[in-house]
Amino acid sequence: MFLSQIMDSKNVASTLQYVKLTPNALPPTRGSSMAAGIDLKIAYDITIPTFRKGLVETDLAILVPTGC
Repeated sequence: MFLSQIMDSKNVASTLQYVKLTPNALPPTRGSSMAAGIDLKIAYDITIPTFRKGLVETDLAILVPTGC
């Protein structure tokens, strides 16, 4: 395992550091350069019924930046 990071659109201080815990883990992404946040994807195919809640696994360990 190794530490990866995703940086903001201008490659400045706003970074998210993460580790993929399994090969199923998908890296976090930004939907666009104007995105206010980072999108996480689930590591496994599951179905959550309409109007229901579900707990999903990303298989990521995330280091939340100071001040968040």
